[in-house]
Amino acid sequence: MIRRKSNWSFQAYPMRQEVFAALVVGLLVAALVGASLGVSYFAGSQVTKTITSATTNTTTQTSFLTLTTTSTLSTTSVFTTISAVPGIELIAGVSPSVIASGQNISVNFGIYNPLQTNVSVGYNESRNPSEGPCSSGPAFIRLYAGYYDFVNVSSATPLWIWNASVFIECPRPASVILTFQPNSDKAMAQILDLVYNNVWTLNYTVELSGYWVNCCLAGPGPSYVHQVFPQGRYSVLVFDSWGQQELKYFTVS
Repeated sequence: MIRRKSNWSFQAYPMRQEVFAALVVGLLVAALVGASLGVSYFAGSQVTKTITSATTNTTTQTSFLTLTTTSTLSTTSVFTTISAVPGIELIAGVSPSVIASGQNISVNFGIYNPLQTNVSVGYNESRNPSEGPCSSGPAFIRLYAGYYDFVNVSSATPLWIWNASVFIECPRPASVILTFQPNSDKAMAQILDLVYNNVWTLNYTVELSGYWVNCCLAGPGPSYVHQVFPQGRYSVLVFDSWGQQELKYFTVS
């Protein structure tokens, strides 16, 4: 079974269809937020950044991982197209690494700002069908039977970690701006087409004891049944809305 724990939910408010105008508004709002609070951008946008840092080693305890980051002294101005978001980091872990069939594994993952300044980033909600029926973000997981690396994982078929037999009415996807606090996984969330401002904690725990398989046709569509993990090795791909990825592994003995 899957249980995703976090301090926020995309099911808690109605969504509206994303349109070009909403994206333009998002870029303008992100720029204004960055001007007053720190670094700001949408993935894919062109920005001018001035970066100043000093050589330091910093150890930070997040809700589930200990991070050590290093920065070096420099002051530069760069005009560039952002294809991946600098500043914020995707962090992930799987525990335990070895289980018996029928036991649970926990996938812990989240987004973290290791910088000394606020960072504002934007994203548009998207779907990850193997994890659930609705658009969401900004962090996702995919589960695979077998060992995969970044060379071949794109050709693998993910396992279903939710019961796709159940019909769920999804809200429309949204455009979101997150303003992260310094050295934190907490961010102020703004939904661009709604009057919505709230603090989200960007870390999650997904507990899995197996996956769902299509057993038969029942009624108008397929019927799925839950299967506990059989023996073997498994790969977990954790990724976010800005193209960052992590691969983690566990073994069922």
